Amino acid sequence: MATTTNILGTDSISSSRIVINENFTVLNNDLKSLQSLLDTTNETLTLNGLVKAKKLEVTNVLTANVDNGVTCNTTAIFNKDVKLKTIKYTESATVNTLPAANQFEYSVYIVNSSSGALILEDLNDGDNGQEIMIVSNGGSDGFKINPVSTNIVGLTEVEVISLKLNEFVILRYVNGKWQIISNTGTIV
Repeated sequence: MATTTNILGTDSISSSRIVINENFTVLNNDLKSLQSLLDTTNETLTLNGLVKAKKLEVTNVLTANVDNGVTCNTTAIFNKDVKLKTIKYTESATVNTLPAANQFEYSVYIVNSSSGALILEDLNDGDNGQEIMIVSNGGSDGFKINPVSTNIVGLTEVEVISLKLNEFVILRYVNGKWQIISNTGTIV
């Protein structure tokens, strides 16, 4: 930012004229730099670097273009409709057991069912509105999920049999129960 030269109380105006003009030149150059980022006519700010803020409030936005992704390390609350062209879920995890209650960190769990039937002991509760996909990495015997306290609507257990590579069951947690949204295996 601008570094200006101070005019001392003992300086005369005539001898300080050069310093005053140099200070204005420095300030004008910095303003030109800011004008290249901030277009006050169209009310746009163009940045190529990192923006850090404790709070960001956006109102009346029709579109938001983000080229390199958004990372949000806290809950995001949208009070209006959100329209997304595509949704990419978080990374997947290959597991032999499912997470503890309210500890589902991934949206896709790849079940290691390649060596016979795998029993996933206890499908614990999720967070309200959470959706998970459980996918087989192969194997002919599939896997079995035991709900905790019958927390799958209408079922006491979910056994996906004859599961082939990439067959799945999708579950969504609503009001204390997992709902089966979709599946490709045979559920008994």
